Amino acid sequence: MLKQLVLETIKNKGLINYGEGVIVGISGGYDSVCLLHVLYSISKELGIKIYPVHINHMLRGEEALRDENFVRSFCSSLGLEVYVKHIDVAKKAKSEKTSLEEAGRNARYETFSIVAEEQGASKIAVAHSRNDQAETILMRICRGTGLEGLRGMEYKRDNIIRPLLDVDRYQIEEYVKGMGIEAVTDSSNLHTDYFRNRIRLNVIPAINEASGADVTENLLRLSKIVVAEDDYLRYNSELYYQKSVLSEKRMYTELDLKILMEVHQAVRLRMLRIAVGKTCGTLNGFEYIHMDKLNNLIENGRTGAQIDLPHSMTAVRTYNSLILKEQGKVIRKQFEEILQFREKLKYKMKV
Repeated sequence: MLKQLVLETIKNKGLINYGEGVIVGISGGYDSVCLLHVLYSISKELGIKIYPVHINHMLRGEEALRDENFVRSFCSSLGLEVYVKHIDVAKKAKSEKTSLEEAGRNARYETFSIVAEEQGASKIAVAHSRNDQAETILMRICRGTGLEGLRGMEYKRDNIIRPLLDVDRYQIEEYVKGMGIEAVTDSSNLHTDYFRNRIRLNVIPAINEASGADVTENLLRLSKIVVAEDDYLRYNSELYYQKSVLSEKRMYTELDLKILMEVHQAVRLRMLRIAVGKTCGTLNGFEYIHMDKLNNLIENGRTGAQIDLPHSMTAVRTYNSLILKEQGKVIRKQFEEILQFREKLKYKMKV
């Protein structure tokens, strides 16, 4: 039974504590309708208060308005008040210089966070399923991910939870139809303009046909194997990162070059990701090529060598450290060490 499966996932993964407020993103599609209905049906058992949130992306005209009206009606039938926000995602994508997919995602999570703060809710529930998990992993493979990307989406990350991550899409559809609930279909989900849709509609069926196996199951199995090994590397990388930190300030991180040189490259690359994340506040926009450049700066760079990074960041190799900083920031210590190094060379040459 789907409801029991979701309840077990919530309890086993510690997704919701008794009495918490939960923001539930609802588009009107099968997945989100299922999520809201299930959480509503177990809300008394968990002692939780539910706050549905719907975002009208203003991309599909009358169809988007249809979805909004459906969500209002559905939430009303459950006795829930829905928070609706209209956001011009096309305009947002243009101003942020990103894709419609990314802009839409940003709009949703920004709104979820705002409503969560207003209502005092501590969790944000989104309706990703097992199939979404497999699609995400395959998308990351296509983009050249490492072990961390193969983990897939987390059941819980910060205050975002995914109670349907153990549920298959066909189970979701069966639940919605079996409960006599309606849902709407977003026509954009059938278009192959978006990368995820191409993976879902074209790539996965083609792989299944070519291999004679269910690639979804295999990808999920791969993810479980990776999680255990990745956790081990994460733990050790964090330990070495803490040992290597010479300074951590806003938009400035300095790491001990000797420790970076001594550790295995697999650990070093993770240490660099940690450093970048702490310095910039995000890893968005950072790809393998950037980490590879940082690694090359450590192994082969000269004192004073530097590289430019996304988000207006610069990495500088000093005599005994690696510095990540905001571009244009004057680092006195860097130049002092270079001068000291040159003085030592002059002294040796004279001797």
